[in-house]
Amino acid sequence: MRSLRRRLRPLRRELAEVQWRRRLLRSGRPCAAYIGWPGHGNLGDDAMLQAARGLLPGLELVPVLEPLREMRMAVMGLSGRRLFRFALLGGGTLINPNFAPIARLLWRQGLPLHALGTGAGSCGFTMEPCVDLSEWARLLAEPARLGVRGPLTLDRLRDLGLRDVQVVGDLALALAAPRPATQASPPRVAVNVALPPREQYGQGAFAILRALEEPLARLAREGWEIVPVALEDGDCRHLDALLAGVPGPHREVQRPRDAATFFALVQPCAFAVSVRLHGAILSACAGVPPLLLGYRDKCLDFMESVDLADWHMELQAATAAEIRDRVLAMRAVDPAWRGRLVERAQEMARRLALHARDVAGA
Repeated sequence: MRSLRRRLRPLRRELAEVQWRRRLLRSGRPCAAYIGWPGHGNLGDDAMLQAARGLLPGLELVPVLEPLREMRMAVMGLSGRRLFRFALLGGGTLINPNFAPIARLLWRQGLPLHALGTGAGSCGFTMEPCVDLSEWARLLAEPARLGVRGPLTLDRLRDLGLRDVQVVGDLALALAAPRPATQASPPRVAVNVALPPREQYGQGAFAILRALEEPLARLAREGWEIVPVALEDGDCRHLDALLAGVPGPHREVQRPRDAATFFALVQPCAFAVSVRLHGAILSACAGVPPLLLGYRDKCLDFMESVDLADWHMELQAATAAEIRDRVLAMRAVDPAWRGRLVERAQEMARRLALHARDVAGA
């Protein structure tokens, strides 16, 4: 019986999707297809969909990802031009071969493709660092409105011959807090660790992350509280393994499910150390200085976009001593940076809002 329920679960989800889209079609509410990765347990991706919906309140954003499902929906008149005004490349590093099939299908259905804070290149651990972007020159040609995450993405799209491109910042910056929170006493540091699927902490290509244990242990001895934050469920076991090498005081691993909960956890911290890109982005939104241990160049793309490249380390090129020294150096960051970070995030949020209005009016 349990096996039967598992097999029926995808069918129930698709039936629910059909019913929802039919209600949208009958309502006459304007809709757009949202290309991204929300709903898969990654806080960053879910937060970016929340941000996109806040920026485009006059549109119903419908997440799409699977070409075969969209083809089935189109047969029922629930996809393509019948339902959507355009397709939106949302937050995340989506301009790469993984997301080309769904973008290609929507493009062939006659939908313009726009970008709102999107990145180009490798999307993460499961994709090689260098990827072929050539197909996107055709998919993102006029009349696309292209607002991208940072300067590396800008250069890549211009190399494809796309000229009408502007840096508007990562989509999650639209969630910037109105002001920084008061720093806690005794001081706290937020920590995120992430690894590729099936890789074990302390082993493989990212074994260097064990270098975090020494500076965190030193901070703990100095009276700092360690706040471990997981952005995906898989981060929890790696954080537990890290903390096994760090004496207290530190909390149990925290797993926030939305941006507001993340802010409540991290805003009182003096700084944050993160492997996941959106651990750093949401920390900056909260006014907390982030040290980002970049594992793909999408991390540098963001940090350069908000003038924080000095707080970025290329993880696979770093030595244990360099990681130790950079973590401990974050203790000396001027507290005035908290206000500056919020101001920068809000400036990018305004750029995102202007670009969103341009997209909505296209």
